[in-house]
Amino acid sequence: FAEQCGVELYAVGGTLRDLCLGRPVHDVDLALTGDVMGFAKGFANHLRAAYVPMDVERGEVRVVDHRRDVLDFARLRGETIITDLQCRDFTINAMACPLAMLLTQGAPGLIDPLGGRHDLRAHIIRMVSPRSFDEDPLRLLRAFRFAATLGLTIDPTTLAAMAPAAPHLVDVAAERIHSELFKLFAAPQSSPHLATMAQLGLLDILF
Repeated sequence: FAEQCGVELYAVGGTLRDLCLGRPVHDVDLALTGDVMGFAKGFANHLRAAYVPMDVERGEVRVVDHRRDVLDFARLRGETIITDLQCRDFTINAMACPLAMLLTQGAPGLIDPLGGRHDLRAHIIRMVSPRSFDEDPLRLLRAFRFAATLGLTIDPTTLAAMAPAAPHLVDVAAERIHSELFKLFAAPQSSPHLATMAQLGLLDILF
């Protein structure tokens, strides 16, 4: 469908992270340039699937088919896929691959400018940039959720950047916090991470 529309789609974020880890992929994250909403609506109509705008201003939309498969489409942040990856939260989520290549090649090459594949192999969560938590304080909770659910360790520099950013959690929408917290609580190995969150003052701010 993308080829027919002349659109280049990139598989990004959690989709590639989970593929690299050998985990089942339930949601597919896709990035593209141009009219994301129009493309996703056309694709939803093509599949006779549900079209769910998530954030019209940022160009984020979800398509859910009758099997409950979820495809999330988002506009590239910046002019290139490299720029987009440099705006993401953690290196393990800052990888991409053209969807056509992913679907047709046995071992497709990753676009991985920040070393996400290396960090996955080392079981490390590392922020993409020092501005990461300032740009979205919810990433504080996401870091601990990924650590608990994927069995990873937050690197010391990333951990040190958390306490100064923690007060900004009060500016995050409650439903976003709720979603991350309950995913963290559901993880079998969540308690050590909750203890670290308490030491950093995150729980005082949240509750």
